[in-house]
Amino acid sequence: MTTSSITQNKSFIIFSRFVGKDQVYITASVTDKNADPVSTFSEMYADIIGFLKQEKMILVSERIFGSLSYYPAINNLRNSIIQNNGINAEQPFTYIQGQPCWGNGIAGIQITAIADEENNKVITIYENGIPVGRKWSRHGTSFIMLQSIYNSLISEKQNVNRKQQASGMFGRVQKLLNEHSAAYHNVVRTWIYLADILDWYPEFNEARNSKYIEYGFFSEQPVDGETEQIYLPASTGISGLNPFKAASIMDVLAIVPRSNNCLKICQMSGTEQRSPFRYGSAFSRAIKINEPDKITILLSGTASIDKDGKTLFKEEPKSQISKTLEIICSLIREEGADLNDISSATVFFKRPEDLVIYREIMAEQGLNCLPVVCVIADICRNDLLFEIDATVTFELVKSGIEKNLEIKKST
Repeated sequence: MTTSSITQNKSFIIFSRFVGKDQVYITASVTDKNADPVSTFSEMYADIIGFLKQEKMILVSERIFGSLSYYPAINNLRNSIIQNNGINAEQPFTYIQGQPCWGNGIAGIQITAIADEENNKVITIYENGIPVGRKWSRHGTSFIMLQSIYNSLISEKQNVNRKQQASGMFGRVQKLLNEHSAAYHNVVRTWIYLADILDWYPEFNEARNSKYIEYGFFSEQPVDGETEQIYLPASTGISGLNPFKAASIMDVLAIVPRSNNCLKICQMSGTEQRSPFRYGSAFSRAIKINEPDKITILLSGTASIDKDGKTLFKEEPKSQISKTLEIICSLIREEGADLNDISSATVFFKRPEDLVIYREIMAEQGLNCLPVVCVIADICRNDLLFEIDATVTFELVKSGIEKNLEIKKST
């Protein structure tokens, strides 16, 4: 059974969503703009790690959104809290500058964890002695999560331009996957954060397309009719600075099923939009993962764009937000899901003042309890004001999902 709980604190809120007994998604959002970011993070993170320890769950994915100025303090606090709970401090994670809507501070945390069971076989992936990912098994399938991957040549102070950095970033992913009996063709989801996205997004797309041609995803000039059939990972491509001063940085989820495995992976397009590859961006709208006991939909960053790739409702935040939600609903409805099945999501606003409009729309639809982290970020076009990415999960027997919501309050 899928069960959800909400813990409310005076400064933050933590959403926990169990899908079965062996996987949990945790989304924590800071709610008090006047709270001290460091002490709030400390309390919030300690609550999360304590909960995971109590439930005997192991971290396999972690992303923190906040101002870069707080990274050193957050990094030290995080390590201390993990060690104080008797957990190996070498846990890879990603820190992205996703400013909260009030400006400077910490926006939130997104975590995925799985049950600490012998058949899961969770291991840490190292590169040159540094933890860069986690690998685990479920029903005989291998899952690989790589975090904070960028072109390592910049750390060696070599002169590498942005396009070369992006190309090297994808190459590093391929190398790491190869070292663990996988390849880029096993990638189902990428989360990509670009510094100054509006200044070089076309260059980034050229770099990604070039590497995807190299990896055999498509030919140099696929005809229009082929674009909807080409398999591509789901993806988020959004503005976001990182502590390593890289032009681009990414997280990657790859899945390697056994040959006789009943797990199935397919891409989804929906009815409201078509493949973004038609206008130069090599990713799918969503990837669906069918396991014996559940369905997971990895929803790419989605915005108010029509079937031809044109921006809808320019300078109209309310209409862009409503249209984006409509597009998502249309897509996941094909699998019998709705917005209440979102296990984790990131909401991106170009303008902080549009948060109020978003909250009004969500309240009208009875969706106040969705597990989201809201951040300020430029989207890939100057006329796009809003974007959301999400993971949607539900067990194949969905009865009782919405009824199993427990709300707690902590002091």
